[in-house]
Amino acid sequence: MRSARRFAESAAAWLVRLAGAVLAGGCAAIAGVGLVQGGDTFVRSASGLPLYAAVLAAYLGAFLVVTRRDSGLPPRAALTSVGFGLLAGGLFAAAVPVLPPVAALLAFLLIAAAAGGAAWRARPDEGRAAAARPDEGRAAAARPDEGRAAAAGAAAARMGTEETRAIAALFGIVVACQAVFLAAAVLYYYGPDSWMPYAGPGPLTPQAQLEQNRAEAIDPYVGPLFIGLIAAIVLIGRAVTARRRARAAPGSVALPPA
Repeated sequence: MRSARRFAESAAAWLVRLAGAVLAGGCAAIAGVGLVQGGDTFVRSASGLPLYAAVLAAYLGAFLVVTRRDSGLPPRAALTSVGFGLLAGGLFAAAVPVLPPVAALLAFLLIAAAAGGAAWRARPDEGRAAAARPDEGRAAAARPDEGRAAAAGAAAARMGTEETRAIAALFGIVVACQAVFLAAAVLYYYGPDSWMPYAGPGPLTPQAQLEQNRAEAIDPYVGPLFIGLIAAIVLIGRAVTARRRARAAPGSVALPPA
């Protein structure tokens, strides 16, 4: 039974890492095609390409740190966060052909929904767990010392649950932001002109206007990419801090990746 559970957790962690590699590879492929075709001027600039590579590395690093056994996020919860993030990207991709003018606003709403869903699914049903143990409260009340110890343990468990929910929400933001950005890049670079939001007046010819719409369509999604980068940095920083504390603790043993 224990070996089957460990295998399931390892499989979930492997799927999470695979999703991170696919998302990072997709973003890198879009940038590579843009370089070959002479597209995005930012990526082609001297500072743009290294910065873009650093952003993708941070995103991939977030996928790696949450799949460690000491990450504070169970592998199945991490996989659930990936599911919510990818769902946000899929819904955004489906909305772009239908609602081009408000797609950017919808992207932020979907990212927030992915974070909330990931945190909600990472939270255990405390009411059901309490109902399943009705005699524990009465037994603890009969023994004050044990009751105080049980209350302290319950408080620590609640604190751990809140931390798990926060990690799940941050990871949901990471996945959703990267998925939305990748979907926007693919759709706006290679989709039909009717999907492009109006970029404002400027060009003198209709063809030039269409080209400007396409060139500037991806700009609103740099914001979500930056938000996801902040969440990824927070996850990596937390993992580094926790690892240093574990090493500094006496008799500590470093846990391998899941």
